[in-house]
Amino acid sequence: MADFRLYIEKDPSSFWSLKDEWTSFLNEIPGTNPFLTPHWVGISYEFFSSDRELFLVIVRDTSGRFLGVVPWALRKVNDHVEIEHAVPEDICLYLDFPIDQRFRSDVLKGSLELVEREHPGARLSLRFPYIREDSPSLWSLQKLLDERGIESEKIEAGRLYYMDLPDNYEDFLFSLKKRERTHLQKMEKRARRIADIREIELRSPEEVNRGLDVFMRLYRLQMEETGNSLSPGYEAFLREIFLVFSQQSWAALHILNADGWNVGAILALEFRGNTFVFTGAEDPQAREISPLTLLMNGLIKSSISRGVKRIEILQDGLPTGFFPLKQVR
Repeated sequence: MADFRLYIEKDPSSFWSLKDEWTSFLNEIPGTNPFLTPHWVGISYEFFSSDRELFLVIVRDTSGRFLGVVPWALRKVNDHVEIEHAVPEDICLYLDFPIDQRFRSDVLKGSLELVEREHPGARLSLRFPYIREDSPSLWSLQKLLDERGIESEKIEAGRLYYMDLPDNYEDFLFSLKKRERTHLQKMEKRARRIADIREIELRSPEEVNRGLDVFMRLYRLQMEETGNSLSPGYEAFLREIFLVFSQQSWAALHILNADGWNVGAILALEFRGNTFVFTGAEDPQAREISPLTLLMNGLIKSSISRGVKRIEILQDGLPTGFFPLKQVR
């Protein structure tokens, strides 16, 4: 018998009462990222999923040591219980279940059995969140659902890109194809001839709070160009989560200033020695100088100087053409 115990928490305050041991556990296991933290999962649930029943399954060994968490959220309609990740799939492409790998399959099985006990006789179905295709949880969960005959709907993950970084920027430049390297260098020189360019990094909570005003203005301009709008709920969520992450030294805003005007911004997260580019926005009227491409290049320089070994890009629409990116399969 597996040497662990499962406990159910249904109060959203559990995200915060568990945050220290949850975060400490993430530092002990491979393949983690800021989107598995209690901060991200808890705030996402509170903003977007609080109409569903929280079903947070906590894993501990017999001595009480934290060994992982399965953050389910349940929606019951008559005799049907739909099981979903506590983070809705349209908020982030990067969900998983941080569980001690020794017990992963047994824990996922046990978590579904707990749902069955809570809702005896109900028909269960599960909506797969966006899980990376290289995640061991994906294989374990699919196998378990097939064995138990539980209906499932897999949500196709968006494209995730990454690049591994060398020890210095010169090596990075020469890792590019000659054509891309030349084009990138010419683009940067041309932009600096056209305007007085400054790249600004904001990291402290006070700086990030101010920088979010810049990002939101640019994000609105970009969305208005396509006939869309920024919902107040999503704006409030981004402000809350990036302020909380900045308090943990996990957030950075990269802003491009041209002739005194802020024309581009990238929201990035830093966790366990990796950089995660969350999203970006640029002033449509400043595209002549390619603000997001310049910012990505500056972010790469900054990451290399700080010893970062990998950058992951989590959203389509960010500039990828010049850089030696690989796609997560």
